Amino acid sequence: MVPSLAVFYDSRPIGKLYLDFEGQLCFEYTKEWLTDPRSFALSHSLPLDSVTYVEGAAVYFGNLLPEGKLRKLIAKRLGVSEENDFSLLQALGEDCAGAFTIGSAGESTQTESEKYIPISLAKISRIYAEQPIFYLGFEGKDIRLSLAGAQDKVALSVQGGKYFLPSGGAPSSHILKFPSKDYAYLTENEYYISQLALDCDFKMMPVQLVRHGTFTGLLVERYDRTEGKVKGLPQRLHQEDLCQAMGISYQQKYEEEGGPTFVQAFNFVEDISVSPLEDLEQLLKWLVFNVCVGNCDHHGKNISFLMSADRRWRLSPFYDLLCTRIYSNLTKNQAMSIGGLFDGANLSENHWRQLANDVNYSYDKLRREIALPIVDTLLAQADEQAKLFQGTSAYSFIRTVATEVKSLSQRVERAFST
Repeated sequence: MVPSLAVFYDSRPIGKLYLDFEGQLCFEYTKEWLTDPRSFALSHSLPLDSVTYVEGAAVYFGNLLPEGKLRKLIAKRLGVSEENDFSLLQALGEDCAGAFTIGSAGESTQTESEKYIPISLAKISRIYAEQPIFYLGFEGKDIRLSLAGAQDKVALSVQGGKYFLPSGGAPSSHILKFPSKDYAYLTENEYYISQLALDCDFKMMPVQLVRHGTFTGLLVERYDRTEGKVKGLPQRLHQEDLCQAMGISYQQKYEEEGGPTFVQAFNFVEDISVSPLEDLEQLLKWLVFNVCVGNCDHHGKNISFLMSADRRWRLSPFYDLLCTRIYSNLTKNQAMSIGGLFDGANLSENHWRQLANDVNYSYDKLRREIALPIVDTLLAQADEQAKLFQGTSAYSFIRTVATEVKSLSQRVERAFST
């Protein structure tokens, strides 16, 4: 018998995920979903059709899974190959990004109260300290959560200021990012840059630093969740990232590896957004901001789209904003080139003019309404926001980040002032 999994929307099976006789991951929508007038596609790359998706299925569903070291360690614990997406989805698919979940057809469900396991920050910090990745601390328990990306984190439900681990397919409301064991003060770095993004009027979800002893995590409210019919319990909203939407593997999320370019991202937003002018301005602000704060990791999986109740798409709030240039062993090249150049520290007026031309956007408007206001805000707020860390061990590090932000912002200012 061919192994298969069901893809659910609101506990309703809407598709089948299975391995064909060659071991390829395949996906098909159910006939019931295809004929339902309220139905919608999982992805722009998987339109509603009665076909069997093979390559598209591998790309879309593979993008839901952890990457890098996390994928390798989880696969090792499960006793499967790290390339075995089917087994990883079977183990982790009960709470994915977006509105769909993955599980065995006919799985029994629990009551809502049974789906949330209380957990303290003290216990979270202890598991983090004892395990190479957090997920491995729950062997034998019904914790099946999949968060894409390379950073260790856990999906939680926060109810009345208390933390709960979702199980049995229950939705989470927040993501708790853990301190990195490889990069100093990573969560503080992201919090600091996120505050600067808010100063620049970005669409962002609330973030806060949470501490227990030496543990400092970053708690991020999920943009693909909202308050459900049962008060305090989350409800899933559908979303997908740019790589999923364009049918590009997570292994090619960087432009230099064949991933999305900024021009492609811009054109895609223009095509699908119900409010393209506002979203395109946000996207341009995001690009300029990333250069100014030294975030070189603005790849195709860090742009996402959120679907509304009336099935229309908008650019999602931004996430994963931090200064990567501060870490000496990380690349200094931007993930997306600007006017043909990847080195964000050496962009000239010509590169920005070329970008504006490439996306058919007024250079004067880019300069006057987007770039220079961001520069002015960052130069005014970089040191002010760093003061939030006074009295903590991260203060000296954040002051160094602030210096980097000011230096890069001044470079951008010079490029736009010539």
